[in-house]
Amino acid sequence: MIFLSAPASDLAHENEPNSGKLKALQEAITQGFASGTAGQLDMQAIKQKAKQQAGLSP
Repeated sequence: MIFLSAPASDLAHENEPNSGKLKALQEAITQGFASGTAGQLDMQAIKQKAKQQAGLSP
């Protein structure tokens, strides 16, 4: 398991409201690593889907 870390001074009171966000980010990272190896990335398909969702192409 990989953990995000920062110097203790960076985790002082000003970051306390974000502790839930940090925990959620850590959990997402952990789940991502646990899901296995990544497959081939098809940027054209990603761009096409984004355009369809934005209503820019049929």
